[in-house]
Amino acid sequence: MREVATGVGGAGLLVLGLALAQATIEWGLTFLQRGFIDALTARDAQAVLDVVLRLAALTAVFGIVAFIRPAARTFWSTGLRRGRFAGLGHRYFGSYRFAIGQQSRALPEVAQRLCDDIDVWSQLLAELADGAVVALAKFVLFGIILWRAMPGYAVWGVTIPGPLFWFTVVSFLGMLFIMHAAGHSLPRREAARLERNAALRSAITRVNEHALSIALLDGGPHEERDALAKLERAIGAQRALSWVRSRLGALNALFTPADLLVFLLLAPLYFRGQLSFGAIFQVSLAYNGAGAALGWFVAYYGEIGQLRAVAARLGGLAKELGELDSQGQARLERTAGDALSVESLRIWLPPPALPFGPWAAPQTRAFLEVPSLVVQPGEKVLLSAPSGFGKSVLMACLRGAWPWSSGTVRMPQGVVWIPQKPYLPQTTLREALYYPGLGTEDTAEIEALLDQVGLSYLAPRLRETGAWNALLSGGELARLALLRALLQRPRWIFMDEPTAALDAQSAQLFWSLVEREAKLGVVLIAHALEPPYDRWRRVELAREGFHRRPGGDASSAGA
Repeated sequence: MREVATGVGGAGLLVLGLALAQATIEWGLTFLQRGFIDALTARDAQAVLDVVLRLAALTAVFGIVAFIRPAARTFWSTGLRRGRFAGLGHRYFGSYRFAIGQQSRALPEVAQRLCDDIDVWSQLLAELADGAVVALAKFVLFGIILWRAMPGYAVWGVTIPGPLFWFTVVSFLGMLFIMHAAGHSLPRREAARLERNAALRSAITRVNEHALSIALLDGGPHEERDALAKLERAIGAQRALSWVRSRLGALNALFTPADLLVFLLLAPLYFRGQLSFGAIFQVSLAYNGAGAALGWFVAYYGEIGQLRAVAARLGGLAKELGELDSQGQARLERTAGDALSVESLRIWLPPPALPFGPWAAPQTRAFLEVPSLVVQPGEKVLLSAPSGFGKSVLMACLRGAWPWSSGTVRMPQGVVWIPQKPYLPQTTLREALYYPGLGTEDTAEIEALLDQVGLSYLAPRLRETGAWNALLSGGELARLALLRALLQRPRWIFMDEPTAALDAQSAQLFWSLVEREAKLGVVLIAHALEPPYDRWRRVELAREGFHRRPGGDASSAGA
């Protein structure tokens, strides 16, 4: 990360240095252009030739700088993008808590903010910083020419030096004020456009993810109406933004002929012989240059507003990540002991929050409490509760991925997790079975386990790359999840209803493989009562804690 920051800083200094060089060259060109006009007026051929040669040399340097600047700016913007993505992405991908929290909170689309917004932010920041430096340098350098162009102007006995300079400043600052009054709502309009486009994209993504379910429910017309409604809101935001930009464009066009005033102000000095035609031409170039420097903020008002909008969205994401990290959560201790221990664990549902708003304090009353629980090594325990009770939330809390909780969870070493929805990355099947990169990828061991779980027909596809979550059935994915867990030779396996998608025969095979590992500790969260649960210690989850299941040999909460 330090090397990335150093590279970004060096690229930024290069971009700013090239911007200063371009402004200085443009300033120097005005003097050569003045000399060229004066030499033509004097009909001095040798002077014209000398000026042309110097103009050619300086123009060549200007071309080199203009050629390098875009590449340097791109290098800087990509470095900014890499650094910002790495910073936010590390917090997003590293903790899991934010992604899990999104499943039950109405938050803005994170995918767009991590991808599109960071891309736009980095490009605009590099472009605007480059342009701002050029504008500032031009204003200073061309301001010197304007300051010396006219003698002081006496007003009520007071001589004002540099009247043309002050005329330029006042006129363009007045234009900037008018433009701001007409376009101050642009950042808000741009933010609304981004949000509504994100909502439309999210609706389409949701349909893509649940296409089969929607087809079976004949929900296509409903989803179409929902998408069209979001489209209309996005179009409305785009039109509102377009109206603001139209006002800005019209006002900018009204100020275009203002440079004619410079010739009118300098004409008396020219007719009295106090200024040459070349000097008037140079002052006109300086006025345009200084005016363009001040007007740069006007010309790029839309881009500045867009940068503010995407910066606010990225700042909102950073704030949400930070506030989520600050939530009280179970103190997760990985000790050298062998047992799982839970003490005074209380779990809340996530509180409601508005986009970019503060994360509310946890609710007063927890929806699930675990006073105490101890599971010894090699013990196989079923934590059961009805569907919709919050069993998966408990699993996330034990994993340290649910921040709305308090208490203490001491985890043993050598734990492997099997989620309710198996996940295989889009890579070769052999690499996917060692995801996230654990193990030696022993093909012979994988083939033996594939045969044991009834998936030997997948052995020829181990080197094949594919979207396995889409290509394989739920039952195949569940058995591969167990295979992947066993490849890691764990001491414990924590499972969340892993056989929900399996038929009775496949489920029986699954549990036979689990029970074959006599020394393997298993914590299973499920709602069904099927074999081999009758041989396991069963603990029933309840809102106020754990209870003994009637008729079973389960232990109580304090077991």
